[in-house]
Amino acid sequence: MTGEAAALLSAFLGTLASVILKREVGKISALVVSASRGLVASVFYFALLPFFGGFESFRAVPPAILALLVLSSIIGQVVGDTLYFRAIVQFGVARTMPIVSSYPLITTLLAVTILGEPLGWRRIVGVVLVVGGLMALTQQPGTRGSLHRGRRVGWLEPNDTGGPPWLIFAPAVISGINIFLLKPITQYMNPVMINCVRQPLLAVVMTALVLRRRIPVAPDTGQRRYLGSMLVAHLLGAGLSSFLFLLGIQLAGAARGGTLASTGPLFALLLAPLLLGEQVRLLGVLGSLLTVGGVWLLL
Repeated sequence: MTGEAAALLSAFLGTLASVILKREVGKISALVVSASRGLVASVFYFALLPFFGGFESFRAVPPAILALLVLSSIIGQVVGDTLYFRAIVQFGVARTMPIVSSYPLITTLLAVTILGEPLGWRRIVGVVLVVGGLMALTQQPGTRGSLHRGRRVGWLEPNDTGGPPWLIFAPAVISGINIFLLKPITQYMNPVMINCVRQPLLAVVMTALVLRRRIPVAPDTGQRRYLGSMLVAHLLGAGLSSFLFLLGIQLAGAARGGTLASTGPLFALLLAPLLLGEQVRLLGVLGSLLTVGGVWLLL
């Protein structure tokens, strides 16, 4: 399999996982979704670890890098992923994914302002395209998923009003900050090692929150279908999609592999109407194309 094919398949599987999750997240707390994602992904990556250096490889990692990884995991996995799961219920997959995929805009702004990296014409045009795409997407009427009427313990839980308006932008901002923090970590740790820390941390923190709040871990009806859907979605998204993304970057390079892997919003334009019945208007198509084009220039 070529790197280009791996990156494209990563984008498709990641989008398909989001579509599956959209059907199920509205029935249960986003905290439960994050906890189950961490558990499934932990098993997946620990199974891969012996082929990527094993536990011995952690001995060469400086303690400061491990501490930075824990901070990055809390920001990106614990907070970011949970907000993303809630956002796809409130605003729909076709609308949320392009906005979340604009995270290179945040990473670029941080790199320019904090690290002093040159801006250049390519980045300027990329920023303009991403901002234009976001403006188009925010003008498109949103959609709302099927919400379960149950015990309400906060806006992260199933409810009738969804989340606040900023919810659709929060995952992109958090992802941009997370990628910025991960840059020095990748100099000492391979992606499988990184996920062997990030995913278990996600699972432990979210499981503790679920147990403390006594949140139901499955809907009242259709539990077998729910559990099966969650398992498939997490294996596709947190497992295969993430692994293929890393493979695409390795074989095709960061620029080409990253660009092809960022085409998820284009797949969302096809899968969301087909499988979820979401309406995609002209502004949505235009916004997705502008955002993907801008991300390509920023990578």
